[in-house]
Amino acid sequence: MKTTMITSRDPQLTSTEIRAALKRHLDEVNGRARVHTLDADDILALAKEVERTLIMAGVTKRNRAGTRVSFLPAGPGSAYAQIGYSVVTTAVTLRRTRDGWRLTSAEKIEIPAARVERLHIEITERAEADILRRTFDGLSVRRTA
Repeated sequence: MKTTMITSRDPQLTSTEIRAALKRHLDEVNGRARVHTLDADDILALAKEVERTLIMAGVTKRNRAGTRVSFLPAGPGSAYAQIGYSVVTTAVTLRRTRDGWRLTSAEKIEIPAARVERLHIEITERAEADILRRTFDGLSVRRTA
């Protein structure tokens, strides 16, 4: 599958162009399904949320590259589930590169209506070191004999 740019530092690309390319790609994946599937705005919001999570955890900009995100949205809830419905949604995988986020995979899948959201963020060892450094900043360990 080709990757689709989600964010970029390239001044030649506008957010409108990126959103349009993302929309075309997701329209192709989702087909006629519209109600519970992810759209371009959902993907952009996901990328921003994960970026914010990495920043708050103390991961430097340089070490965010290589992060992978798998996301499966929740189903509509128990009201649907009580009557045995399942729904069609979009499962996506994103990858952080040096200059922004890329959509590396998008798949239309059927899930149980009561399915909970699943967000998995896989970071690099360098990002882990950043997080540990920030977590233990200002702390020392007292060793006992």
